[in-house]
Amino acid sequence: MGQYKKQLYKQKKLKAQEEINGATFSMLRHDVFNSKAYFALSPIAAKLLLDAMAIYNRLNNGDLSFAFSVMKDKGWNSETTLRKAIKELLDAEFLILSRQGGRNNRPNLYALSFYNINDCLNKDGFSKIDIKATKKAPDNWKA
Repeated sequence: MGQYKKQLYKQKKLKAQEEINGATFSMLRHDVFNSKAYFALSPIAAKLLLDAMAIYNRLNNGDLSFAFSVMKDKGWNSETTLRKAIKELLDAEFLILSRQGGRNNRPNLYALSFYNINDCLNKDGFSKIDIKATKKAPDNWKA
């Protein structure tokens, strides 16, 4: 079963890339970006939300990492500021912690709550995340 899931995942990924000419994109949902919850975000948290959407590729929601070593290349200069922005997005429920990191030098992984959560599989076909995939967006930010 693990091999089948792995193959299906690769097929979905290729199809998604073909549909958009090899480029990735993120849909800006008007209900999210016109909400009081979004307007209440600090500029730093709003930037991180956009950076998260730039990492998202329609198949990796739940496998988003904001490790400082990665985010430095996206203009983040302070690990403390990055942590504060992550906490703010978690508190506002725009982000969901999908895997607690720390063990074996693994980073925390996150999902955007306004997109459906994907099956995020490792190279062996096993889930990388501690939460279940969803068919529709959890929309936790609306709470």
